[in-house]
Order: sequence, then structure tokens, then C-alpha cells
Amino acid sequence: MLNLTQIFAIELSQECNLSNLHRDFCPINCIKRAGKILTDEKIISLVSEAYDLGFEGYMMWSVYNEPMMDYKRMFGLMEQVRVKFPKSRFLLWTNGTILVEDLRMQMFEKIIVTNYLNKTHEELVKYFGPDVKWKNNPVLDSRMVYRGDYHKKRCTLPFDTFLISNNGDVLFCCIDWKNEVKLGNVFDLSLKEIDENRWRNTVKIIGKEMCGNAPDTCLYCTFRWELSRFDEKIANKALEEINKHV
Repeated sequence: MLNLTQIFAIELSQECNLSNLHRDFCPINCIKRAGKILTDEKIISLVSEAYDLGFEGYMMWSVYNEPMMDYKRMFGLMEQVRVKFPKSRFLLWTNGTILVEDLRMQMFEKIIVTNYLNKTHEELVKYFGPDVKWKNNPVLDSRMVYRGDYHKKRCTLPFDTFLISNNGDVLFCCIDWKNEVKLGNVFDLSLKEIDENRWRNTVKIIGKEMCGNAPDTCLYCTFRWELSRFDEKIANKALEEINKHV
């Protein structure tokens, strides 16, 4: 349920400025998407629908893309959202390579930098503020290789986020970059319809111990996750709801 979701993510484009550097390690080099592309009007409509459904978490502008490549569009959307929803909250997850001096950066309540190119502490703080979080020398994006032996340990990652790709597909989780677990497309279904289906089926399949009809994407995934703590209050409420139904 969106009211128990910590991050509502909308992918602004299908581009990342480090895709050539990361080559076969980066999902964005292999993703093949077709169909419509999210317009600003559609994005604002989706955000409005999310808030109408009780969303209180963070808005994020990336799934596999680098959001700062579209910073002008991103800031414009944030300003529109903030006018309609004064209590809106924003999270930036970036590779930290596109540095922009803009006061609107202060609209982000949380900023996380995956610091692939080892920017200095001084550079990151200058552009992203004193509260920026970052990881130096990280392993390249490994979401393409999280495959291993069959096992049933539960995973709550799909409950953390509501991920909308640039063509409107709602993704099961960030590891399912091939979109093998079909949840629906926002051009065909409402967020309410997709969200109800997402929680109802996901709780049954992976909320306790993965049952045999869980998708192979989950059963053979080596990345098992307990709820993140981007927002402690929402995370606790979500876990309580999950455990109530398993």
C-alpha cells in the first residue's frame, strides 16, 4: 500500500552518464523498453494520485537512470509538486558526477551519492550539502548478476519502493530490471489498482517464506532484504502490516 511505502520513484529518462564506463554491469545498457514515455503532465498526475492514496514517504527521480542529467526538468517538477503538496519530501540518489550550484538542491531532505569517481568530501559537501551520504569505491552496479541457488528466505525489498519506469511499467523491485514480474503499466491501470495487486500478491508470495509459486526472479535471487529505514515510522508500520497477513 502506498501509505506504507517509503519511496515513490519515477524514472525521468533511460540514460545514465556512466553507462559506457560500466558497460555490461549496468542494467540500463540492456533494458529494452517500448511504448509511451512519461510526460511532465503524466508525472504530476501520478504524484497527485499517490498522495491521494496516503503516500507520505520520499519522492525519488531515478530507478536506473542518473537523475542529475535531467536536473532542470527535475527541479521544475519538484517545484510543481511542492506547490500542490507543501509537505512533499524528496530524496536524491545520484552518482555525484554532475555538480550543479542551485538553491533548489535544498529541497532534498536526503541525498545519497554512489561515489564511483571518488569525488572529494569537500566537493560533495559543496554541491550536495553537509548531510550528504556517500559510498566511495563501491562495487559496480551488480543488479544484473544477483542470481544463485534456489532458496526460500523471505525478502521485503518490494515493499520499500514503488518504482515507475520511464515507459510507465511498475517494477516489482530494483533487482527485477528485466521486469519479469508483471505488475502493470500506469498508462493502462490506476496506481490504486496496481498497488492493491502488488501488496496482496507480494505478501502471500514473499512476506514470510517464499512459497513455491514465487517467481524465479525471487527464488534464485541472492539479494535478500529486510525493510530499509529511509523513514523509520513508515518502515515499522509496513512491517507490522506484512506480518499481520503472513
